[in-house]
Amino acid sequence: MSSGAGLANTRELSHPVTAPATRLRIKPTKMNANTDFSYCVHGLLVQSGFEFPELLAVSQAGPGAVLDPRPARVAMASLPETIDHQAVSKDGYLIGDGRVFMALTNGIRCLVEAGEKVTIDPGSDEAMPAARLFALSAGLGTLLHQRGYIPVHCAAIDTPAGCVVFAGNAGDGKSTLAASLSGAVPLSDMSVSLQGCGEVGYRLAQHLIETGSRIILAEPNEEIRQSLEADCRGAFESGQARFLENPDAIYDAPADMFCPCALRDILTERNLKRLVTAGVRIVGGAGNNLFPDQIDGPWEYHEAGLPVVPYEGIGAGG
Repeated sequence: MSSGAGLANTRELSHPVTAPATRLRIKPTKMNANTDFSYCVHGLLVQSGFEFPELLAVSQAGPGAVLDPRPARVAMASLPETIDHQAVSKDGYLIGDGRVFMALTNGIRCLVEAGEKVTIDPGSDEAMPAARLFALSAGLGTLLHQRGYIPVHCAAIDTPAGCVVFAGNAGDGKSTLAASLSGAVPLSDMSVSLQGCGEVGYRLAQHLIETGSRIILAEPNEEIRQSLEADCRGAFESGQARFLENPDAIYDAPADMFCPCALRDILTERNLKRLVTAGVRIVGGAGNNLFPDQIDGPWEYHEAGLPVVPYEGIGAGG
């Protein structure tokens, strides 16, 4: 199963500037012209001058992952607020000369040119994560459209009879429906925070990396950190995997799943709040005796909407 975001997902662009025939005179101010990073997304070969931690490096992509070998360049640059003396003060876009200019009220601006290049201007350091996602969704969706493809915001599953696509707006339940039909959410669609890289945690980290998961790791032992980084060099270089400088920050790391594989008595009321705030939806790992209160602790997490899979169930069968 995979999901993609294209023009159908740009609901922010609800106020188009009424000048479709305008000749766009935009000259981005160069910030970063290098193409040091290569990724695979939406079947495209993306060459970027800055890192996308959300993406899989081309070196880690499987055979046939790149469907269109023409490079799609992504750059960061300062873009103007005006186009042909027309101020873009509301969420909107302008189309002309094979180029599309998009501006959001939060200051993010994006220029897509001739199916070849996406230039993103975050407007501020705080908006950088949102700008990256906008470049990947609306930016690359527009670029695909310029190349003659039809971008669809959807979830999809592979069946013996072919690919089945579920299209809809964000939050309509596409991924939930696809997961219910395919049996499980693939690990490649998940982000995981993993605590402890001992014998079991180390192997689990390698497995998660192999399946394409994005993982954040907490491990205080420098020797173990260096060993895993050497064994999975591509994942760490691409940003698919990374270690936290402060191991305790693992409870605050945004992730779909938290995998405790080291310490006991860590699932406290305080850490429950931290995990929920980080967006964690399920807890399960190789650690045992995770609750200081083995009787009421599991119920507190359950009632907070954060299920904990018992170690006995995960470790069943050896």
